[in-house]
Parts: sequence; C-alpha cells; structure tokens
Amino acid sequence: MAAGTFDLTLGCLFIGVSLNVWLFGFSLVQAYIYYVHFPNDKRFMRWFVFFLVLADALNACFDLAFLYQYLVSYFGDLNYASYANTAFTADPVMTGIIAFATQLFFAWRVYKLMHNVYMPTIIAVGALISFLGGVGTTIAVAMYPKFADFQKFQVIVIIWLVGAAVTDVIITLSLVWTLNKARTGFAATDDIITKLIRTTLQTGMLTTFFATVDIILFLASSTSLHLVFNLPLAKLYVNTLLSTLNARVKMTPANAHYTLEGSHSDRATGAERTKRSGVFNKGATSRPAAFKSHISSNNDIEENMRDFAAQGNDAGIHIRTVEETFEERHELEQTRPYIHSTHSESFRTVEKPRISEQDSM
Repeated sequence: MAAGTFDLTLGCLFIGVSLNVWLFGFSLVQAYIYYVHFPNDKRFMRWFVFFLVLADALNACFDLAFLYQYLVSYFGDLNYASYANTAFTADPVMTGIIAFATQLFFAWRVYKLMHNVYMPTIIAVGALISFLGGVGTTIAVAMYPKFADFQKFQVIVIIWLVGAAVTDVIITLSLVWTLNKARTGFAATDDIITKLIRTTLQTGMLTTFFATVDIILFLASSTSLHLVFNLPLAKLYVNTLLSTLNARVKMTPANAHYTLEGSHSDRATGAERTKRSGVFNKGATSRPAAFKSHISSNNDIEENMRDFAAQGNDAGIHIRTVEETFEERHELEQTRPYIHSTHSESFRTVEKPRISEQDSM
C-alpha cells in the first residue's frame, strides 16, 4: 500500500470513528434526559433504552479499539493497515443489532397508531432482512478481511444497507401519514402534531441518508470512503429513538396544552359517558362538558378544576396523548351504530378566556 493512500483508508476510518464517538456523547445526554424526565415509563421500555445504550457503548469501544490498533499498536505497518482486524469485523453485526431493535420499536409504535398489523409486519420483515444482512456482512468481512476484497461480497452489503434504508423510509412515511390524519382543527393540538411530524422526518430521513450514501460509495469506490457514513450509523439509530422518546419533554406543563375532560350522567335516563371514548348509551340527552386550557403549573390545574366543578360537572382530569386519540377513534369506529353524535359534536371546547356558563350549556 502506498503511503499516499492513507487518506482514503486510515483517514476515512479516523473520520468515521470520530463521528461515532461524537454521536455517542449525544446518546448519553439523551439517555440521561430520558431517565430523569420519565421515571414512570414502563419497566420494559426503561430496560430497552438501557440495552440500546449498552450496545451503543460496546459499538464505540470496538471502533476505538480497531482505530487504536491501526494508528498506535501497528503504526506504520502498511500491510496491517490493508486488512480488517477482529474489532472492525464486529461493527456490522453491532450496527445490525441496534438498527433491528430500533426499527422493531417503531414497528410497535406504528401498530399502536394504525391499529392494524400489515404495515408493522412489513417493517418488522424489512428490519429482520437488514439485520441478517448485517450478520452476513460480518461473516463476509471475516472471510475476506482485505479492504481491497470487500467488493467480493457486494450482494450481502446491498441487502444490509438497502434493507435498512427502505425500512426507515416505510417507518417515516407511515408515522407522518398517520400523524397527519390525527389533526383535529384545534391550533394547539395541530401544533403538537406538526412538531411530531417534523421530528419524525428529521430523524427518520437522517438514517436513510447515511445508509443510502454508504451503499453508493461502497459500490462506486474500492476505497474506505464509505466508512465515513457507515461507522456512525449505529449512533444515529440510537439517537433517533431517544430523541423520539424525549420529544415528550417539549410537551411538559410549561409548553403544552392539555385537555381536561369532564363527564356527568343524566340521572333521568341513566345515560353516562365512558371515560375516554365519548360514546353515549342509547337515549342519552345530555352531553359532557370539556374545556381546553394552557397549563403552566399545578396551581393552574387546581384552579381550572375548581372552576370546572363549580359548573356542576362531576369529573376528574384526563390528559390525553396522541396514542389515546387514535385508540379513541378506533373505539368509535367499532361502536359507531350506538353513537348519538360525532366526537367533534359531543364536546364543546373553548380557549381561555371561557365564555359564560349560559353560552357553554
């Protein structure tokens, strides 16, 4: 190997590992934010995040290990620099594991929002194909460790990276399409949905971009230039998932609009509203009251509830999430023959300041 080729071999490795470690710092910060702000998340989710961060840390350690061997332990050994060592061989399978876990999480999220198994199944199958491609790439690198021979196993690399990119595109489009259907016409709710769509596009297309550029450079050049985009992939997947979970931080009381729902029963007819679905029993003549307010502190919650109770409403607070909105619509579709009126007709929602009690009845 000529000394002038170091820029396209060890230089690319150095840049790729630097990006990997730099993004790992973001992963740690994101994980810290998650555990501080969401201590009440399900235990499975908290352990899942821990697993991803641990796998991310192992990936960073492997990358630093092979870079140290190239640049320190075997510095100046041109023959050694021409081959992938053991630590480098582990990178594709580690990236595959992290990407597979992340894509399965998004498949579950799509299922919760869409309430059908078709699109989540497609996502899961694509994630599995990509994962197997990553495992196959690790085996191929072990069989052909010389960097110049990487072109001999193009097919398995194509399966790995194209599978990952296509799956990411399907996930992004599914989430954007589903969230866009959730628009209610209320400015506050639609603003939150717009932010969610923007975050989904930014994070989903980032991994797609890196995987696409990686496969293009791999096929177009026999150098290690593609590693600049390949080595950071694992970190991008972890940051994508954590940023999605932490997006809820932006919806905390200081910046969020909550809907406080109340319900009461018609004692004359025995009609009463369910907790969330807004479905009335046959013969219902009264409707639940609801108001929408910007809440910045616990005192605002208490004040709003006192005002709400003063109007004769016997109710508690329910803070609705996007997923609950989808579940509610799903329930409405299943019980549509028994609905007295549509969801939008069943609630009267006004922005502060509220109108008089006579107008709201």
